[in-house]
Amino acid sequence: AAILEIPGQYDNINAPPDIQKHVYITGFAPEAQVFASKQRPKKITFRGSDGRDYQFIAKGSEDLRQDERVQRLFRSMDRLLA
Repeated sequence: AAILEIPGQYDNINAPPDIQKHVYITGFAPEAQVFASKQRPKKITFRGSDGRDYQFIAKGSEDLRQDERVQRLFRSMDRLLA
């Protein structure tokens, strides 16, 4: 059986990743929300091994690396300004 981590746990700017504390995907919500925009992205929900739900936006036919970099920048700025 494959074990998949919840995405986005490697963005700590102060220390290397501590994989012992990472949360793993245990399941998915039964429904996904489709946004009414040009690319029709979907909001999906992962169930984590910690019992929490994690929501993500999935887009097809597009390079997501730029979106991911912008999200990391926003998270870093939030932490610095908190």
